[in-house]
Amino acid sequence: VASGMLAQRARGLDLAALKGSGASNQPQGIITALNGGAQDRSWTGTIASGATDAAAYLDLMAMEGLVADNNGLQGSLGWAMHPKTLRTLRLIRSEASSSPFLEFARNVVSSGAPTSVIGYPFRQTTQLTGTNGSAEIIFGNWRELMIARWGGLMLKTTDAVGEAAAKFQFDVISSIFADVGIRHIASFSISNNVATA
Repeated sequence: VASGMLAQRARGLDLAALKGSGASNQPQGIITALNGGAQDRSWTGTIASGATDAAAYLDLMAMEGLVADNNGLQGSLGWAMHPKTLRTLRLIRSEASSSPFLEFARNVVSSGAPTSVIGYPFRQTTQLTGTNGSAEIIFGNWRELMIARWGGLMLKTTDAVGEAAAKFQFDVISSIFADVGIRHIASFSISNNVATA
């Protein structure tokens, strides 16, 4: 029971750190903090006929550049993305441009799934969903994201909720006290309109 509840609380903390609203006792997450600002890259890559055009590669390079231009290209660099975003990136085809872009899909078939995107490791999370079929992606120095916790997971049992006492049942309530802060906001860049396959 405790491990299941801890997993639920961890997902909640993950959501708060990535895209918490900053209102109603929620911390402000990375997506919310950067949305519409200078570190927000408008995604230009598109998908057609089962392939992602090479403009998506330029989007990735631009996101890296936004961090580099603000002295943020150091520390624990990497990506956070939705699984759909990763599948979309694996469909980038070099034939879509005269420039020598990496054909990500061919690499997957020949040598197994890659563990990095333009040289940086990535992690997948279903928390980074966008709107209208799009998704969100974050690049940055994750050492600049601070997550503070006061104590660990707290469990409490009670029979004072609903009809629990009358039915000789009890409820288990879990709670965790935590907060999120970003030390150097320009150490991150986002795109919240990634077209996904």
